[in-house]
Amino acid sequence: MFGGAVSRLQSGADAVKQQLRTSERVRAAQSEFEESGLDPLKLFDDAPNPTAWKIMDHCAAVTRVYALYEQFVQELLREYLNVLEQYHPFTELPKAFQAAYRGGVAKILERIDGPRYQHIILSDLLEQFHLAVASSPEYRLEPMALLTQEQNLRLNILGSLFQNCGIENLAGWIATHPDTIAFFAQDRMHPHAESELAALIQFRNEAAHSGLTIDSVLSVDALCEFADFISVLCSVLSERVQQTSISNGQTKQFARKCGAVTEVFRSGAIVVVNAVGVFEVGKNIYFSSDSSCVELLIMSLQIQGVDVESHTSTSSEEIGIGLNGRAKVGQVVFQLIEQTAVDSDDDVIDPIVAE
Repeated sequence: MFGGAVSRLQSGADAVKQQLRTSERVRAAQSEFEESGLDPLKLFDDAPNPTAWKIMDHCAAVTRVYALYEQFVQELLREYLNVLEQYHPFTELPKAFQAAYRGGVAKILERIDGPRYQHIILSDLLEQFHLAVASSPEYRLEPMALLTQEQNLRLNILGSLFQNCGIENLAGWIATHPDTIAFFAQDRMHPHAESELAALIQFRNEAAHSGLTIDSVLSVDALCEFADFISVLCSVLSERVQQTSISNGQTKQFARKCGAVTEVFRSGAIVVVNAVGVFEVGKNIYFSSDSSCVELLIMSLQIQGVDVESHTSTSSEEIGIGLNGRAKVGQVVFQLIEQTAVDSDDDVIDPIVAE
């Protein structure tokens, strides 16, 4: 559902790690050339000294990783609002959401000439807001109306942002998600997501607003850990928004429950489900539980041991499904009724510009 946004975020985080590792190897080569006195191609004539180079890598990495995270939150919010506006009149949304959105529109109007909102067309904003409050079935929500806060997106701010959208207990979901637990089961700089994110934000703010010495520069491994952490955090966040979209969407003909996983093989890559519905190789289905909600691709289907490309079940029956990921016994299986309505393949949006 939100796989495009997650994939773009993870590609960006991987690029940060690749740059850091490459830069580290080049510095090592520079040291070897200097010791030998040989640099026939004069590759390092204009290279900064190693200390300055490490400081620049540090600043670039923490700034970029935080920007990827902030950018992802904005994109995820935009796509979730797309779900809300398609299936829910504005006046049916939670009162807290309506109040937060009205307040956000008011703040945009106050600052419409600033750089943060220069991409917003005032007449369009007002027209769509009028349609929303008039209970029109067709209206558009402006994501920036929910992102008017000046604070960094620490975990409590992130939780409040999505709570206003009707997504409760985000911090608890993040803390108990299997991917979060697996990440912090290894030796990490900090013990949990809240402190890891707070540390990234502190380093990012220091890189932007204060002078750094070599003593405060993180190792390449530590910087790569922040990139890995943001990849995990954003994936886990997307699953929570995905779960809420599917749960709420059953009454709006957006999603339907098909059945549940009864057996797994090959660590969950092959599952047996008792299900009703239309299943087809190459289509995505969703596996949801109290702590996760994953979107997986159907790679193969079997009915009574026979491979098929598609199958329609009008009553609950056992279906063998090969997947491109792992599911677990007990997870509930869902399908989207209009799958094309959600995941955006638009180009990556620009990070939020601070005034």
